[in-house]
Amino acid sequence: MLTRTNYPEWALVMKVNFQTLGVWDVVRYGVDDDGDEIDDHDDQQAMAGLLRSVPSELWSTLAVKKTVKQAWDAVKALRIGDERARRQCAAAPPGVRRYLLPGGGDRQRVRRPHHHARHQRPISRRQHLRLRGSEEVAAGGP
Repeated sequence: MLTRTNYPEWALVMKVNFQTLGVWDVVRYGVDDDGDEIDDHDDQQAMAGLLRSVPSELWSTLAVKKTVKQAWDAVKALRIGDERARRQCAAAPPGVRRYLLPGGGDRQRVRRPHHHARHQRPISRRQHLRLRGSEEVAAGGP
């Protein structure tokens, strides 16, 4: 069963299973739009095997794919992206968070400490109004 951390091992086992069933070429290369009944049957058989080996949260995403190749590529993109994110976050120095960008790049941002209201000195109503730019303060109000 595919988990968040075992994609490489899962993909290897699935490849061997699909080769044993004789449907690996359908998974790897896909089927033609004008494919015959045998190709369609192999595609459906491989899709069934793929769906049985992934968590139920992915079923609705994968079952709507037209071919097993599209479903396989979707799983690969989801899990390889997760792995890439884990590796980059693990490699980042403490206090730095990495953000992945489309196209394979990344950007890093230094985490700033959060200032919570309970750590700040209370301010007077006059200071609060001055900060907001209130007309009451300008007119000499409270």
